[in-house]
Amino acid sequence: MELLFSYGTLRDEYVQKKIFGKSIPSKAAKLENYQVKMDADGFFHLIPGNQCVYGRVLQLTNSDLLRADQWEEVPVYERERIQVEVDGQMAEVWTYMKKRVRRQKTPKVKDCDSGLKEECLHLLLEEFCQVRDLNFPAGDIILRFPGRRLPPNKLTQLKKRLFGQKPVIEDQESAYTLLGEIQIVFKNYPLRFDVYWMGHDSFSGELLVAMGMILVHPERIQEKLLTVLPAFLKDRDIALQKGFRGHLFTEKSIEKRRHYRIVVFPEWFEETYSNRFLKEMELIKIESEIESGA
Repeated sequence: MELLFSYGTLRDEYVQKKIFGKSIPSKAAKLENYQVKMDADGFFHLIPGNQCVYGRVLQLTNSDLLRADQWEEVPVYERERIQVEVDGQMAEVWTYMKKRVRRQKTPKVKDCDSGLKEECLHLLLEEFCQVRDLNFPAGDIILRFPGRRLPPNKLTQLKKRLFGQKPVIEDQESAYTLLGEIQIVFKNYPLRFDVYWMGHDSFSGELLVAMGMILVHPERIQEKLLTVLPAFLKDRDIALQKGFRGHLFTEKSIEKRRHYRIVVFPEWFEETYSNRFLKEMELIKIESEIESGA
């Protein structure tokens, strides 16, 4: 049994039935030294502050927890361990923290579950449930592309000099750099990807497109992703090389597909998405060394 502190939508029984297919047992809980803020998308996040946040501690199965990760769009939100007060005693539980915040606004209404209108939240839930593939186990997907650096674009260089922008890619090898975020729409539901670069030398490297707790089979979104990725990379003086390789993290092994290979590490789900991603970087580095020596 996993304990999750919710200060937003997951407290709502209607939302629970949509995401988990059932009502979730819960208890009132209090988190000290934090406060709730609202981002531009209408959903809440926590920031440190001299206040108390009141919510519910949900009692989830392991499968429920992965479904919650899907709804919270890990790694848009990261699942972290915190201490909350339940029934007068302190307990260690999970909660979701947002890493990249666009706007911090205090919710106008206290004790609400989000800044969205009820009909908007219900519509988003319906779209979420239509897209989600319940037969496909929740997991992380990292699509791995060979990449190469392009000659610097003169207009891009001029903008960087005029506006004092830092280079998108720094000259450091065996490390990854976040290039930015890509969003595609799959059956009216927005899916967000982080795009990373790991340089091998001055001319080549690995592009890694990471999506947290995926909703649908990767082959269903690959084609749509590739319609926007080349233009995104061109603005950053990078191009895709021929060839494709992907990695799929999942709690269960599934039938292999020809476009990617499967890595099954169930114990990794006890860690944050960021730590799982760092471990994947290490695996890629080791594999590259083995392949170059072979």
